Amino acid sequence: MNSKQSPFEKGNLILPCPTLSVNRLDYKTILAIKIKLCYIIPMSKKTALFLSLILIFVVASVPVSAKVATPSGQGQQIREEVKGKIQNLKDKIQNFKNTRAGLKQAKLTSKSDTALTVEKEGKIYTVNISDKTHFRRRFWGKATLSEMSVGDLLDIQGKWADDQKTIINATLIRDTSIQMRFGTFFGTVTSISGSTITMQTKKRDFQTVTASSSAKIINRKQQTMSLSDILVGHKIRVKGLWNNLAKTITQVKEIKDFTLPIVNTTTTPAPSVAPSSTPIPSATPSPTPTLAP
Repeated sequence: MNSKQSPFEKGNLILPCPTLSVNRLDYKTILAIKIKLCYIIPMSKKTALFLSLILIFVVASVPVSAKVATPSGQGQQIREEVKGKIQNLKDKIQNFKNTRAGLKQAKLTSKSDTALTVEKEGKIYTVNISDKTHFRRRFWGKATLSEMSVGDLLDIQGKWADDQKTIINATLIRDTSIQMRFGTFFGTVTSISGSTITMQTKKRDFQTVTASSSAKIINRKQQTMSLSDILVGHKIRVKGLWNNLAKTITQVKEIKDFTLPIVNTTTTPAPSVAPSSTPIPSATPSPTPTLAP
């Protein structure tokens, strides 16, 4: 037999020492209680086992808050750290609000390669341009600085560069006066010069159409035709890129002539039927009566 016996086999009662050590991790309270076993009291095996079970039940029933003491000052330190982070976030938000710049419908008065001058409600602003500045048209298509003209209305976003809030480092400039979009337009041809057609529309006045060699030209029956078949006075439909400032339609994909083929509107006269002459009956001569002698 093994000469070494456990305390229970010897009939001893093992009592826990009243010494606890606590580890607090992060912001959540994670407790690890280390219990040292000591105070071996000689007694019978059954009695030792019974009393040990009672002690385990008593220890387990005690609330954790009663067993463990929070390290002094650690909770206050955590609260101060959280409070500092919240205040730091508030400062960043406030700084963003104070430096964020935005102008709506500011009128462009002058421009250079590095800056724009705009006017809004009588106040003059300088708008700095960098390689991080994005240009957009009214319908959010990509634009360039060269497309912008004095008098255009601009929406500007960026950051204020001075305390007086008159200088903006722009991140986005949207020219709402540049209205370029693909669309379909109807009109009547007023003049033709080579591949350039001028047509008058109902709502957008005169528009200049530049037809490319790749443009599809058809009549109202979807039959292919040539550009030279279109004449002044024809009603056409054009699909292409419209520029509202230049009043042009480029990158034309299709031109449809609703006038061709020409409908023959002349009416064929009905053949006249010559009336048949009714013969007049000839009078039958009545016999001359003869007189008896």
